[in-house]
Amino acid sequence: MRILWLFGPPGVGKSVTSWELLNLLSDGDEPTSYVDIDQLGMADPEPGDEGEAHRHKAWALAAVSRVHAQRGATTLVVSGVLDPDQMAFYRRALADFDLALVRLALDEVVLRRRMDARGHYADDWSGVLADARRHEAAGHSLPVVRTDGGSPSEVARRVLDAARTPPFVAFARADQPTPTTAIDVGRAVLITGSRVIGKSTVGWLAFMMARQRKIPTAFVDLRQLGFHGRAGGRTDHALQAATTGALWRVFRARGNQLLLLNGTTDDPSQAKSYADHLYGTPMTTIRLTAAPSELTARARARSRGEMALLAGDDIVGANEEYLQQIVDDARLAQESWSPANDLVLDTTSLSATDTARMVLDLTTP
Repeated sequence: MRILWLFGPPGVGKSVTSWELLNLLSDGDEPTSYVDIDQLGMADPEPGDEGEAHRHKAWALAAVSRVHAQRGATTLVVSGVLDPDQMAFYRRALADFDLALVRLALDEVVLRRRMDARGHYADDWSGVLADARRHEAAGHSLPVVRTDGGSPSEVARRVLDAARTPPFVAFARADQPTPTTAIDVGRAVLITGSRVIGKSTVGWLAFMMARQRKIPTAFVDLRQLGFHGRAGGRTDHALQAATTGALWRVFRARGNQLLLLNGTTDDPSQAKSYADHLYGTPMTTIRLTAAPSELTARARARSRGEMALLAGDDIVGANEEYLQQIVDDARLAQESWSPANDLVLDTTSLSATDTARMVLDLTTP
């Protein structure tokens, strides 16, 4: 399988171009998956240095890549910041794959304008600028594609042309991509429910609270591990469960004791598929619900972009008709759910912070 990794500073267009590549290759009948490298690194304990953090993500990428390859992907598009000092490590850690690294670049004035447009979610400009200049100064003989000259589709095609440019030579694997430390049992929590209920926000807040409580914790957004085909394809719980299990092995090797999962499930059997891939780690499922009026309010807030933008989110900017369909589907899903032994938490009158605190209180000693 080919790994096509697009890197560069924040705001340069990695996610947009990668999503365009996913669609372009999928439309050409090439089995293609996509993952954002940042989704593979939300875990404690915090690394001792920046280089260690990047190496942990590379191990995680190797583990997830093997699952996508086993399930038939011939290309895995990866987006995300990397450390220019770790190039040799990336090549060794991912030596089982055909690795193509392509740097995206942008004029500093345009980059600053893009970062300013992100508002509350913008990275610190001084850090972004330092990262951009660090890549420029690294002098690696890797393809460079500018993202300020053409549509996302045109940029994606230039990336494909650049990725075919030699040399891309094979490297012997000198580092084991997946740590081999034995897995302890630990515990896992699946925060689930219908769309627009607020699972991602609650899961992230619970992750931050667990860190404050000194619980070595990892956080996984399930949908972000299962993008395959145009627009990410339909939700594939089998794929997402397998990639989650592979990632959990890496996180457990780092000493994490708690795994917080967040994702939409429609029935208990789908939730069980995740528990079955956690190598004996017990999993508690908490299903979030809310009144239809509250679902509508949350859907509208999301459509206005009042949260961090994630790949594949088709609700941002959606019209009222589509939002109403989402809310109707969410209401029906709530009514038809058979809770079995799962916990159900009505969040109608709860803030996301209060909900996250309750999730942790219900599932941790």
